[in-house]
Amino acid sequence: MELPAAPPLPLDQSGATFESFDLDDRLMRALFKMGFKKPTMVQSGSIKLAQEGKDILARARTGSGKTVAYGIPVVDRLLKEAAQGEHKEGIKALILVPTSELSDQVRGVFNSLMRYCKTQLQLFHLTSEMASAEQRSVCDPPDPYQRDQY
Repeated sequence: MELPAAPPLPLDQSGATFESFDLDDRLMRALFKMGFKKPTMVQSGSIKLAQEGKDILARARTGSGKTVAYGIPVVDRLLKEAAQGEHKEGIKALILVPTSELSDQVRGVFNSLMRYCKTQLQLFHLTSEMASAEQRSVCDPPDPYQRDQY
């Protein structure tokens, strides 16, 4: 039995567009490749605030675009820092979610958002199912000053 099609996402009524957020071109291409034409209400209400460095607490129904709403400003900021030479090695963003299912979803969204900039940004997906040694190897790069690592 086929499930009925989901209703369309509510679009922003203010006329906001992704172009109005002055996003990196690679991020814009990724959004259109993902099928986004206009921001949803939660996206238009939160992206600009996040770009201004404001904290956001958003509540919206499943499928409303919340992950994209916080993913866009994170990826955009990292790309702009790199373009301005402000990029330094290390962890730049940390996204914590309560379940492995949501973690998989967030990873998929970020992979899609980073489609055209994977040489500039890296995504590490850590879950409680991973062995501790595997988690440490991702989070703790080798120290070049320790002799026993060579």
